[in-house]
Amino acid sequence: MSRPRLMGLLLALVTLLAYLPVTHDGFVNYDDSTYVTENRTVQNGLTWAGIQWAFTTGHGSNWHPLTWLSHMTDCELFGLNAGAHHSVNMLFHAVNAVLLLLLLFRLTGALWPATFIAALFAWHPLHVESVAWIAERKDVLSTFFALLSLLAYVRYAQRVTSDKQQVAGTEKPFPRQPSHVSRFTFHVSTGWPWLASPSVSWPNRCWSPSRL
Repeated sequence: MSRPRLMGLLLALVTLLAYLPVTHDGFVNYDDSTYVTENRTVQNGLTWAGIQWAFTTGHGSNWHPLTWLSHMTDCELFGLNAGAHHSVNMLFHAVNAVLLLLLLFRLTGALWPATFIAALFAWHPLHVESVAWIAERKDVLSTFFALLSLLAYVRYAQRVTSDKQQVAGTEKPFPRQPSHVSRFTFHVSTGWPWLASPSVSWPNRCWSPSRL
């Protein structure tokens, strides 16, 4: 197994172990009732009426149909088993940590700094709320699609560079599909394409640690 894959696997395992206690937690009275415990549409699971509702409602003061569909899928599979709902949040967070590691490694080629930053992202106490609070599914879900969007750009830039098709001063189109999907999970994700703009310099290794 290559070293980056090994580090990604270790990062995911330690992250899952760190957050494992949340699987024993229940629902809380703040917002979980809006999203799951008192939402009959969500509790009915994946139904055609529920899918239509997800794409047209502003319930909870947000428009995030994929977040609703995610909660519906949980109810379809697990019912009101709070531990299972927490486990899905935990799995998304562990995957996000690995995606961030992969993104940073592809941007810089520096494995250990990338691993450190990804571990800080995964284990920092500020992220406990997003994992341990079922209503914060929108956070881990939007991060998942946003990181996929950034990785899509890095892959595009790598292909352009390797094919020697980059033209100096030419604006590169950003592959926005995953980023568009992230907007269906949380409205804050609308800024992700612009956050990605510094990585335009990646093909020239302007983000190399030796240049920082």
